[in-house]
Amino acid sequence: MKHLCLSQQAPFNPRCYSAIWGADDSLFLFGGQGQDKTYYNDMWRFQGQKWTQCLILQAPTARKGAATWLGHDGSLYMFGGIGYQDGALDYLNDMWCFNIRSQTWMQISPTEIAPMPRLESQIWQDNWGDIYMYGGLGASGNLADFWRFSTHTMTWKTLPSGPAPCYGAVTWVCQNHLFLCGGIGQADFWAFNPATSQWQKLDTPPVTPYGAVGWTSSTQVHMWSGLSLQTPDTMTCKQEAWSYDIEHNTWSSSGLEWAITPRYSAHTFAFQDKVVIFGGITEKGQYLNDLWLVQQDIQQSLQTQKNMSSFQMSL
Repeated sequence: MKHLCLSQQAPFNPRCYSAIWGADDSLFLFGGQGQDKTYYNDMWRFQGQKWTQCLILQAPTARKGAATWLGHDGSLYMFGGIGYQDGALDYLNDMWCFNIRSQTWMQISPTEIAPMPRLESQIWQDNWGDIYMYGGLGASGNLADFWRFSTHTMTWKTLPSGPAPCYGAVTWVCQNHLFLCGGIGQADFWAFNPATSQWQKLDTPPVTPYGAVGWTSSTQVHMWSGLSLQTPDTMTCKQEAWSYDIEHNTWSSSGLEWAITPRYSAHTFAFQDKVVIFGGITEKGQYLNDLWLVQQDIQQSLQTQKNMSSFQMSL
């Protein structure tokens, strides 16, 4: 792995759980929560080795933990989170679209039903642009409902649940399947086949962290760091990178040390043979706002993914 620091310190306060996208040769960031628990609704763009603030007349309410994805037309979409609504902090299930060219936000009203308010849901985007969303954290606790959002018809549809109620798991799209591992509330490794609408529980992985960095290659899914939650006294962010080979059903450790501070809840997206990582939280609770580019030594074709959002990513 090769590690390049693109920005050691962003020109805004360190924050986490922001909405983030990779689009138009840029990284876009909206809102999030600061170390002092302040909620933000500012918009920033990283392009050409520098951050600039987007000047927006009207923006969505300040929030953290929203689900994000990239639209067919290159617009940036955002769903839910937790933020201020009518002056009070509350879980959200509103949907917004940001037009990069006009620098404007527009609220979207999907037809018929919609998921209940939540934050930190697990999210994927398939090759046709449709969005899959599992669980998250809502007012009643961890959630286990599963939804598909058609970006063509702008409608939500419920799907069969599988994993335990959870939030903050690492997710991947690979080999026409959706993968989910760890998070708060469950410690297993799952795969969902959209063609059959069935979940399959896979072999238990070596670690099941919360908020790990994830990316994919042609037949493998990978994860790095994240917060290990074996017991309340052993919550650590480790310098571990693990890979799962889908064809051979095996996990393996890379054995390589990363030059990046271990962290959880970092924002991640991948493209070509590169992984972009922004911010996160250290095991001591320090909020980070550094920006890194990680490149594999062997050229591999990576699919994008989120949590965390982005080029076909299920940040």
